[in-house]
Amino acid sequence: MRLLTMEQTNITNDIDQPVETSSINPITPKPNNIYKYLFLITLIILFGGIIYFYFILSNIKSELSLLKKESNISNIIPTDIPVQTIQQINQDTNQTKDLTVTIQPSEILKISDIQIELPNNWKVASISPKTAKILTDYPKYKVYLNLTLEKNNSLALSAYESAGPKIKTHYGEVYNVESGGVLGWTGALINNDKYSFVWDIESNQPIPEDLSGVWVPENNTTPKTFLEITKSVKPIKK
Repeated sequence: MRLLTMEQTNITNDIDQPVETSSINPITPKPNNIYKYLFLITLIILFGGIIYFYFILSNIKSELSLLKKESNISNIIPTDIPVQTIQQINQDTNQTKDLTVTIQPSEILKISDIQIELPNNWKVASISPKTAKILTDYPKYKVYLNLTLEKNNSLALSAYESAGPKIKTHYGEVYNVESGGVLGWTGALINNDKYSFVWDIESNQPIPEDLSGVWVPENNTTPKTFLEITKSVKPIKK
């Protein structure tokens, strides 16, 4: 009985004793570690910025290189442009001089059911079903060519029968026609249709006061010019 009482006393004493607890200190980063993190973040941002600007500069350099190539291409002067030399007669001195005429087809004239290419500095001023007025590039005066087109009539048939040597083209034949009354006369045979091209001239050049005989205003065309234009004739696709 006494032994039991002593054990209970010991237990009571153990309960009454305070329990020892260990304090847990929170982990806090050291100041040196914070600076390292900030340095790494700054380094990463700086490195990313350098890469970004490198790509931007590379793109700009590529675009400038492309623009330079396009500029060089546009400045290339083609060497295969057909050129012809003609003689011009000065009405005052009756002297001749050579003129170089460049034929660069670009202006398209559509008339009736065909089309032809004009030199690039010529412009179509007006057009009707059978006629067209064309402004040439003669520098001194305004020189127009009046074109009259005929198809499968007596004039077109006469042009074909009295034509000079016929030149084969992709669509048929073209030819010069001798004529003394107009500036030029050409013809074409396209898909068994005969066409006549009569070229006359109009200019704002003053008529000479001492004119005697036939007078032709100054211009930079020849029968060869009209034949070269006629070579480009082709039917209009319907």
